[in-house]
Amino acid sequence: MIDKPELLIVPAGPGDAAELALLHASAFPEPWSESAIGRLIGADAGVALVASSGPCEPPAGFVIAFAVADEAEILTIAVRLELRRQGIARKLIEALIEDVAARGVEQIHLEAGARNAAALALYRSLGFELKGRRASYYWHAGEPPEDAVLMAKLV
Repeated sequence: MIDKPELLIVPAGPGDAAELALLHASAFPEPWSESAIGRLIGADAGVALVASSGPCEPPAGFVIAFAVADEAEILTIAVRLELRRQGIARKLIEALIEDVAARGVEQIHLEAGARNAAALALYRSLGFELKGRRASYYWHAGEPPEDAVLMAKLV
């Protein structure tokens, strides 16, 4: 059996936007542009972390959040399709929670599609609790509207 290389989680910078936009496009039906991701990463409130197996390796996944005062919100998280279900998203969120807690954040929020059972199970397992729903919030071409599930966790 071959050991998996250790996962490195490091801060992302605006120079990572192109690579992260490509990863985002592989994960979502309506991907965010390179410029949008660059603006979020470069914002004063922006917190972005990238997971990879090494400094010269492509990103395995990333998370972008905003942290303002004592609250943070996860804006997006994406993991390469072939690397899903290996704990990368969990490690990214755990690292994000640690990062924002050091900034004085006391509560972290997120939203996810109601049909995204894997994500919702992950968030529940990390201690996020249901806070509400936004009916028919997501609209994807060729699919019925999807509710957004709002969740939060004390840090």
